[in-house]
Amino acid sequence: MRWAVERRFGGTGMAAMALHRRYEQVAACCLTTALAWTQRDAAVGLLQSCPATSAIGTVLQTLAQGRSWATIGISQLTTSTQHQHQPAVVAARTAAGWTLDGRIPWVTGANESRWIVVGTKTTNRQELLVLLPTSHKGVTPGRPPPMAALNGSKTCAVRLKGVEVRPSLVLLGPCAHVLAACDAVRRFSLTTCVLPLGVAAGAISASRLVLSGRSAQCRRSVATLRNEYKHLARCVYRRGSGGKLPSSEAAALRAKANLLAFRSSLMCLELSKGRGFVMGNAAQRRVREAMFCCVWSSNAHVIEETVRQLALAAPDAVP
Repeated sequence: MRWAVERRFGGTGMAAMALHRRYEQVAACCLTTALAWTQRDAAVGLLQSCPATSAIGTVLQTLAQGRSWATIGISQLTTSTQHQHQPAVVAARTAAGWTLDGRIPWVTGANESRWIVVGTKTTNRQELLVLLPTSHKGVTPGRPPPMAALNGSKTCAVRLKGVEVRPSLVLLGPCAHVLAACDAVRRFSLTTCVLPLGVAAGAISASRLVLSGRSAQCRRSVATLRNEYKHLARCVYRRGSGGKLPSSEAAALRAKANLLAFRSSLMCLELSKGRGFVMGNAAQRRVREAMFCCVWSSNAHVIEETVRQLALAAPDAVP
């Protein structure tokens, strides 16, 4: 719990590269755990990227000590509102601060978190980032919908009705692009590539366990995907350590990671035969986890590039 928190708040201040390698290792075992962890650490990163206040410092100390949990609710500013004309969450200025109304579409662990870092639009279409206690009146987490995978993440929508936010809980803004204004110290620019890489690594490892008695061609195929994973992982960590990438290049790497997760998990399912299709088997779980990678934090660039690469991967027509 201390790895992502800076030393001044009681953490160890682990470097982004080392931290994300750990995210990948966790995702190779359980994507549900990795998702919950990265959402918590994303909240930590946003808190640390904003001007320090006594309230923020206290929250970060409790997070470092494992005495509370935080998560983020910012998809309404990033990937969930591209086709909406009205903001999902609106903040209106009042004499005492701000009042929030609307619906945060996706929040991991909302029912079990004490804090949510929320992104919102103001009435004049600027943006605001606030630290929202889930105990505030008017904050109502919904019932997590049944999903194809990662149900243990307890991801759900959160409704906000007349939620009063005092100025001390405003992290940043109002401004035109509040997330762009954040200066996260250890931000890794290819975070969303790391979890699909972990899914791929886990699926490839599971495939190697069921190779007994298989042909040389099957063994070569598993080795080919393992080498492809190693090459892509090196590329992601090398490019990610260099700072923010052009959106097209980042989308291309993310699409490659998504497709590698899919191909690796399907290979594991094929090698596992019928038993791999039974609930509880690692093979079917990996396939469902790979499905999540294609819907998590996918903006228009990622969707277009993933679809393009899927089309290129189609086999030749049978004569």
